Amino acid sequence: GLPLFYAVTESGFDMKAPATELKQGLEVYREYTDDKGVPLKTIKMGDEVTVHMKMRATEGSYDDVAIVDMLPGGFEPVLQAAVSETVASIAQAGESEDGAAQSQLQTWTSPLGIGGWQPTYADIREDRVVFYGAVSSTITEFTYKIKATNSGQFVVPPAYAESMYNRLLQARSLPSSLTVERAAK
Repeated sequence: GLPLFYAVTESGFDMKAPATELKQGLEVYREYTDDKGVPLKTIKMGDEVTVHMKMRATEGSYDDVAIVDMLPGGFEPVLQAAVSETVASIAQAGESEDGAAQSQLQTWTSPLGIGGWQPTYADIREDRVVFYGAVSSTITEFTYKIKATNSGQFVVPPAYAESMYNRLLQARSLPSSLTVERAAK
């Protein structure tokens, strides 16, 4: 006579990497480069790599998009110690007592980004980074750094984007690979 509740959860990874891109209302593209902008396939252990995430909506713009960037094994995100310009300018002006200034101080700034598109929020985990924000029909780019912590050949899972409220809007990039060589002794 009591109500019954149950939930089924399935999680994991694809056994085989997808062979094609997915573009359904959104596009996402990722590239790994050095500090000079040269695309990388091989790096040294301990080196930092710049990740270029480019995205756009193919029709219109969407406010609530989640962009999932699975990191290759043996890499970790590098947090930036940047302070947003709004917070820095308010602190220098000494306006922290003003109510409007206090609300501006609470603006969230990504601890990963070094420029370009600014996400509304970023969920930084050990195996992935999830960005949330608006995507327009103009190609926008978000860059951040990751660091190689292990040597070997690593599969780079595809980046994925999806509208949080319209599951028909989604995109997936192609997978790739990276080789991390041991640093010379």
